[in-house]
Amino acid sequence: MKRFGLKSLMNSLLIGLFLLGGIATAHGATDLTVTVPAGAVEGDGLLAAAGTVTCSEAPLADLTVELSSDDVSEILVPATVTIAAGQVSAAFDLTIIEDTEIDETQTVTINASVTGWISGRDTINVQDNEPKNLIVVIPATATEGGSVLSNAGTVSSSGTLVSDLVVDLMSSDTSEVTVPATVTICSGRREFYSLLDILTDDPQQSKRCLEADLASPDFQERKNRS
Repeated sequence: MKRFGLKSLMNSLLIGLFLLGGIATAHGATDLTVTVPAGAVEGDGLLAAAGTVTCSEAPLADLTVELSSDDVSEILVPATVTIAAGQVSAAFDLTIIEDTEIDETQTVTINASVTGWISGRDTINVQDNEPKNLIVVIPATATEGGSVLSNAGTVSSSGTLVSDLVVDLMSSDTSEVTVPATVTICSGRREFYSLLDILTDDPQQSKRCLEADLASPDFQERKNRS
C-alpha cells in the first residue's frame, strides 16, 4: 500500500485550497482590515502608500487582494495589492481627484476583498475645495425707454452645481431697472441668463447696478460690469 508523507498531504491541501479560489493561512480563511486617512482635500492628488490592507493571520503564499472605491469621481485606488507570504499587511496608494463640482464633503468607502475571506472596508471624507461664489454680470450702460434686454444679465456660480440652485435677484433702483424675482441655475451647469427691463425715459439717467442674494447662505455675492 502506497503511503503519503505529511509534506505531500500539506501540498495536496494547499493545491486544493487554490483550486477552490482561496489562499491558506495556518488556520484557514481570515479577516481583512482596511485603513485609510480620515480625511483629504479634493485635488490632493497622489497619496503614496496612504492606505493599508491587513489580514489577521499571515498567508502561506502571496495573497492578491482586490481593492475598490465606491466613488471613483472622488478617489481612485489600484485594482489589486499583494500581501507577501508570511506578512500580514501591504500599503497601497490613493489618488484624490480634482473636479469643478460644488458638492460639499463626500464620504468614500474603500473596500478590500479576497474570495472566501471576510472583506474589509474603511471610509475617508473628501473635503470640497470649490469656493461658493455667485457672480453677476450686466452691461455697463443701456438706453432707457421701457425696452427689454433679453439674456443681458448673467448669474454664474464659481463651480458646477450638483443640484438646482434658486437665486433671488433684486435691483437697487426699480424705477430704472427691473429683474426677475428669482432664477434657477440647474444641476450640472454654472450660469443662467436673465432679462433686464429698462423702464424710465430720462436719457440722463444711467442704469443702476444689480444686487443678488442667494437662497443658500453659504454662497458669497460678486458683481461685475461687462
